[in-house]
Amino acid sequence: MLIRNPGRVSIGDGCSFSSYVILDGHDSISIGNDCMFALRVTVSTATHDHHNTPMKSVTLSKPVVIGNDVWFGVGATVLPGVTIGDGAVIGAHALVTRDVPPYAIVVGVPAKIMKYRDRAGTGAADG
Repeated sequence: MLIRNPGRVSIGDGCSFSSYVILDGHDSISIGNDCMFALRVTVSTATHDHHNTPMKSVTLSKPVVIGNDVWFGVGATVLPGVTIGDGAVIGAHALVTRDVPPYAIVVGVPAKIMKYRDRAGTGAADG
């Protein structure tokens, strides 16, 4: 795992990280408890202003907030300014460009909500 600017990254209890996870803390990253990060997940808090010429180093940054019990599939990417709610599942290779509600299952590029997880353990999905 690579953490850039570790002083800006907060990781809750019980989280697990597979190989090659990148937490790019140009701005703050807050990760809740019991989150799971599969292989090659990237959380980015900064990007370039593509309207500027010539391109400069990082010019735009926004914090990322990840709730409790969030699972990230292989190769998922989270972009700056995103908040991911408790219990969400981010599918393999999803590109998360906007906020994800609690217990949502998102997939694709850009990530879209497919359905919602069961909140109470009853087997019936909410939403």
